[in-house]
Amino acid sequence: TRTLTVTPVTAMCITGSITEKAWDPASAPELTYAGNGVWHGSVDLNHTPAATDPARFIFLTNHSWDYQIKYLKGTDNGVGSASDYSSDRLDDITCQPGKYYITIDMNRHFYRIEDDIEIPTTATLSGTATEDGEDIEMHHIQPAGENTGVFECFTYLCPGTYTIIADNGTRAVGTSFGEVNGLLTQNGTVTVTEPTLAMVKADFNTRALTVVPVTSMRMAGSIVPTKWTLPAHESTDLKYLGNGVWGAQVTMDTKPNDNDPERIVFVMNDNWDYAIKRVKN
Repeated sequence: TRTLTVTPVTAMCITGSITEKAWDPASAPELTYAGNGVWHGSVDLNHTPAATDPARFIFLTNHSWDYQIKYLKGTDNGVGSASDYSSDRLDDITCQPGKYYITIDMNRHFYRIEDDIEIPTTATLSGTATEDGEDIEMHHIQPAGENTGVFECFTYLCPGTYTIIADNGTRAVGTSFGEVNGLLTQNGTVTVTEPTLAMVKADFNTRALTVVPVTSMRMAGSIVPTKWTLPAHESTDLKYLGNGVWGAQVTMDTKPNDNDPERIVFVMNDNWDYAIKRVKN
């Protein structure tokens, strides 16, 4: 028919016999959009189903029965839209009552169910791809001293694999985490194919794993030749010394402007989005 249909997606949600209001699309819990056709989030599926209704759920878009997404029979974790497949090809997703972390990828057409976790207080990079093969304790980013669940490290990744081991101080909250399509996945690994000096950031709130190659570490400021203009002057290049440390002998003798005190900041990749400053106190 050569028909092109564009339907705005305002929500991706879950309804079933184990949601709080069983099979009620209006109150179906929503997942968070992560980009690239992926939705994910923590979902409480602890409702006790009726005796005649097995523990199960389906996905809905826009809280509407018109847009049902179910398990595609004959696949591992495949999904399909009820509008695209005959009813005998699809089935509800069976699941014991509990609290889970659920992901659905509508570009690759699969879903994933994992046990939900507590937000960890420590995270460690471990595996054959780590610098010198040593475990690396990731820095807990805590602007106000609270547990943010966000961790980062700067390291030289080698060909191999690594995992991120998370802990909340009393027990492991996930044996290990790998990555699938940019999202942290329990009991997985991350594969490194090329040596890469990188910033690795893990956010256990959004389950996002971000790996940014580090191409330079320089300084900008009132007392360097290019002052606050990027790219920063090559004379401020710092060399990577290993284990997240950069250093070099640098001359900073440019006279500052009268209204600009003597000061510098570090800039990664000549990009202000990666400016690094002193933490007060």
